[in-house]
Amino acid sequence: NINWLVSSPSIIDSLAFDEKLKFVTLLNSISFCFWHLPKWQISYKNKIFDGSWGMVAAISKAIEKNKAFLDFNFLKLLSLDDFNIMVADDSKLLLKKERVEILNEVASKMIGSFNSSISELLKAAKFDAVLFQEILLSEFDSFNDSSLYNNQLIHFNKRAQLLAADINYLLINNGEKGLKNIEKITACADYKIPYILREFGILSYNDELRRLVDNRIQIEKGSKAEVEIRAHAIWVVELMKQEYNKIGISIESHQINDFLWMISQIKNPIYKPYHLTITTSY
Repeated sequence: NINWLVSSPSIIDSLAFDEKLKFVTLLNSISFCFWHLPKWQISYKNKIFDGSWGMVAAISKAIEKNKAFLDFNFLKLLSLDDFNIMVADDSKLLLKKERVEILNEVASKMIGSFNSSISELLKAAKFDAVLFQEILLSEFDSFNDSSLYNNQLIHFNKRAQLLAADINYLLINNGEKGLKNIEKITACADYKIPYILREFGILSYNDELRRLVDNRIQIEKGSKAEVEIRAHAIWVVELMKQEYNKIGISIESHQINDFLWMISQIKNPIYKPYHLTITTSY
């Protein structure tokens, strides 16, 4: 059962099971948009981390100092000052105000609708990955992630899907059954999956898109180029899954996603850049 948490700089293994569920919920609520240069970084256990792993490290560090960071009552009233302490008060992190608002919203909904319990949320979803995602989208505005493309609404829901995959991993790792319909969760439409697929020569960009991406020119959220990058990355992973199935290897899209994402964390100066979009979706 492949999952990116295995390699992350996380305190999660030392937490109780319900705390682990809260940890990944907290993380996936605010894990987006880490690309601003110079990159936001945080020191944890004598190492420097940035990007998604930086946020994992920041949350872990905050919990070690104050377990209240796993308390929805605390997160409901979390201030920007509190958040700045968590992320080492670094102005290079984009969308800090939005992250605080999302944490406030998620905590308020968890308290009001699910008795502050991720297990209650899972029960409401009947331990079904698809229903779990639907509840996230209906109850938590911040998890909605869709774009209009040729007058059609395209649903990506990257953070909702990643949270479902992470919770599925934690359930199995705890000796329990995983989520039903987990095979219906697709790859996560983010920066790093199309980036590494392009580096492997599986995904290619036309001249104009290549110019924008390689020159680190921002691509607008919801633009034709941004939607197509995300959609193609998802479809490539589905095609990879089909090829594995043809040779008798049973693997889920989210597992391929995690494998590709972990490879993408290897910093290589000769690799081409990834696309840049300011968004709370990924």
